Amino acid sequence: MKAKILSIIKDDEVKNWQLFLLLLVFNVFILVLWDNFVMTKEIYHVLLSTKLESYQIDNYYVLIQHYSIYNYLFIPVLLILRAVTVTMLIQLFFLFSLQNLKFKEVFKITLIGVGILLIGSLIKIGWLVTIPKEQLTQKMLHIMPLSLSNLIDVTKQDNIMIGVLNSINIFELIWLLTIGILIKLVFEVKFAKSILISFSVWSLIFLFQLGLELYFLKVLNG
Repeated sequence: MKAKILSIIKDDEVKNWQLFLLLLVFNVFILVLWDNFVMTKEIYHVLLSTKLESYQIDNYYVLIQHYSIYNYLFIPVLLILRAVTVTMLIQLFFLFSLQNLKFKEVFKITLIGVGILLIGSLIKIGWLVTIPKEQLTQKMLHIMPLSLSNLIDVTKQDNIMIGVLNSINIFELIWLLTIGILIKLVFEVKFAKSILISFSVWSLIFLFQLGLELYFLKVLNG
């Protein structure tokens, strides 16, 4: 098992561009499912019926569909940005121990981690489509399955709290463990150190996302 992992990451049995292309196709597939099975015209009517007239909702939906192409165009950029950020953070933590890592090897580990989180997004879509559309609410669309947000009544919580609880879920835990294990195997460090690094990277990303949410909330509230 270890030899196979090392051959994939160190010996380029699977190229970074091949893995990236696979994730890109998977990401597009998830977005297509989201647009066609979750955020349907019917859902927009359910969510906005108390605020807009039916014809206004239809017009809004048409507008959203018109600009949805940009979501697909930004997928490669966001995917690269996501992977490069995590890669650089991992390398940064290793600099403290004066250990120089190959960027392409860390990048491949990061791409594997991205794949785990995308699987979580796919499962979320599967969960949402099982809920009757008339029962869906705006806050329910933000809930992550198998997260701490499933343990509370989201109707009584604000979006910031839901976001915090969503970040603590089984897929993030699998990501943390996978990154830690791969770092240990590929770069031959102690397991405690590799887990500490993956947890530190996760924590920094979590705090950054929380900071952005708080900032935009402050902007929106004036």
